Amino acid sequence: MKINPISFLYVLWYQYLLSLEEIELAFDKETLVYFAQDAMKNKTGARGLRGVLENYLQKIMYDAPILKKEGVTKITLNMNYINTKEIKDLVLEKKVEKAA
Repeated sequence: MKINPISFLYVLWYQYLLSLEEIELAFDKETLVYFAQDAMKNKTGARGLRGVLENYLQKIMYDAPILKKEGVTKITLNMNYINTKEIKDLVLEKKVEKAA
């Protein structure tokens, strides 16, 4: 199955929302396939995709200001997070502070 993230308007929407906190949101390929298959399995289409994304991104959106204060600049959703919904299972990239 070929997945084109550009076609997922809701993915772009959540990327935009997190960019307001100066955090980049990325998805590994396996996770995007999971989202698409889940929406297709339920025969819900784009609205179903929105619900699936919302289910997994709600906690991240809530914690985004805290993550920003901790220096997180990029969050990558992976299947570990999908299985646990624990922030500790996300791939987080932080700002590298330069030594003076």
